[in-house]
Amino acid sequence: MDIIIKIIKQLAPYRKTIVLIFVLSAITAILGLVGPYVYKILTDSIIDFVGSELSLDVIWKKFLLVILIWAIAEFLFQVFDSLFHYYVDRVAGFSARDFLLKAFSHVQNLSLRFHVQAKSGGIMSKINRGADFMWRVVESLLENVVSPGISFIAIGVVIFSQNWKLALIAVSTIPIYIIVTNFLTKKIAKEQDKINKLWEKGFDSAYDAMTNIEAVKAYSGEEYEIEKVDRQMTNAYARQIKQSKLWVESGFYRNLLFIASQISVFAYGGYLAFHGEITIGTIVLFIGYLQKFHAPLYQLTETYSHIHQGITVIGRVFKLLQVRVEIKDIPHAKPIPRIRGEVELRNVSFGYSDGKMILKNIDFKVDAGKIVAVVGPSGVGKSTLMNLLNRFYDPVKGEILIDGIDIKTVQQKSLREQIGIVTQENILFNDTILHNVTYGVQDYSKIDVEEATKVANIYGFIKNLTNRFQTLVGERGVRLSGGEKQRVSIARAILKDPPILILDEATSHLDSENERLVQNALWSLIKGRTVFIIAHRLSTIMKADEIIVIKDGEIVERGKHADLISKENGLYKELYELQASGEVK
Repeated sequence: MDIIIKIIKQLAPYRKTIVLIFVLSAITAILGLVGPYVYKILTDSIIDFVGSELSLDVIWKKFLLVILIWAIAEFLFQVFDSLFHYYVDRVAGFSARDFLLKAFSHVQNLSLRFHVQAKSGGIMSKINRGADFMWRVVESLLENVVSPGISFIAIGVVIFSQNWKLALIAVSTIPIYIIVTNFLTKKIAKEQDKINKLWEKGFDSAYDAMTNIEAVKAYSGEEYEIEKVDRQMTNAYARQIKQSKLWVESGFYRNLLFIASQISVFAYGGYLAFHGEITIGTIVLFIGYLQKFHAPLYQLTETYSHIHQGITVIGRVFKLLQVRVEIKDIPHAKPIPRIRGEVELRNVSFGYSDGKMILKNIDFKVDAGKIVAVVGPSGVGKSTLMNLLNRFYDPVKGEILIDGIDIKTVQQKSLREQIGIVTQENILFNDTILHNVTYGVQDYSKIDVEEATKVANIYGFIKNLTNRFQTLVGERGVRLSGGEKQRVSIARAILKDPPILILDEATSHLDSENERLVQNALWSLIKGRTVFIIAHRLSTIMKADEIIVIKDGEIVERGKHADLISKENGLYKELYELQASGEVK
């Protein structure tokens, strides 16, 4: 019931349209009553005329008038019914769109911690299926509950007013129908939950194989991946077949009970007609209404089944929506002013799990416009430190200040708009080179883009492509080499023109010649900016104003290259000498 309430709340923006749907539903329900009543009038009129002395002309005029009324009623029914379905589809479609966007927006706003731990394929499958079932459930609620509910009540009133004894016979199978449907629906819902989990597992595997296609091909893993996905999808389909059998079983019992109702009405109705209690037309009316009576009943029970299924799927998305947004702006947070570039960390500690600190008591201050290199063995928290500066995470303790302002007190968007970052992962979208270079930059010109790509030493490559800046780079930039992807990322950071620049292994995929060209361009570019450089190759950071050496999550050394290289038994000196000798690269 909690999920149903949440679904109804999703419909709040469309309350006026839903009121209109209720009105249209009531009108169609009333117009739908006309047909069987016309059958009764026409049948009784014909029977009364046979053997009577009534004028054929009088009977024929009455006959034509009833048919005309019936035709008008059927026409109006089709008009209002079409409008009813149009508005139902409109509300269902928009509510599904809203639900998908709400879930996607929530996931986008979740912290980096969530995305590191989550499986993207399963998340997107969950959201997509949730939106699909939201459409189905809303459509079922509006189309198969409102209208059939009104029809069900209206027909009940009419048949009981005609003959209450025959009406009781007509509805006698309903309790059995409800019990059987409820039992089978619960079994169907349980199967749906298992199906959902199997689908998500299959999508996870397929997504994982597609995003790592180079490794799959390099290690001849195509058959293994295909067999794994085939096995998982086969299990999902096997469950769906089992669920389909339950649907067939439900339909079998439904039809059996409907036939039993018809036979009972004919038998007892004939008995009453022979004893003069009802007319033949009344039996015809009951049979006509019986079909209309069971149709909304079937719709109501089918909707109950769909809602039961939908609650399982939609509930998983609502559970996702309950995941706490870990990093969020404080109430009334203001945009950070244009950054000068002074950065200070005060006693900062951070860990991904309780009790295990990756960074411990990090404390340093960087003046605006300075170049700082952060070095140390792999896994000591260098990249994590830069993630904290971007406020992808919040420290467990301590403060991070930019220009003397605690970054927790400003809008995240305004902070990140003024920080450029080039990582070793080369994050590119499956779009054009132009889109990837200009991503996140609102105001730019063609000349700006060309200049940024020239500085990044990628312009020559781009201008030789057939579609130049409109060239598609493929999924995760698969159509570009590692060095080309890296230079596109560098061009993006250059175009952004940020006061603070983070270079996390920014030249790691470049050959020696391109590395030299890009480094020269970067060194001329970073003048006047605060720059943080993370690099394993220590030759790239010798010009830094300060080098911070981290070991086991703590700062163990600080200073310029010349000072640190002369320090006996220092970690920086040890790392530098190992690289110089070729033991570490």
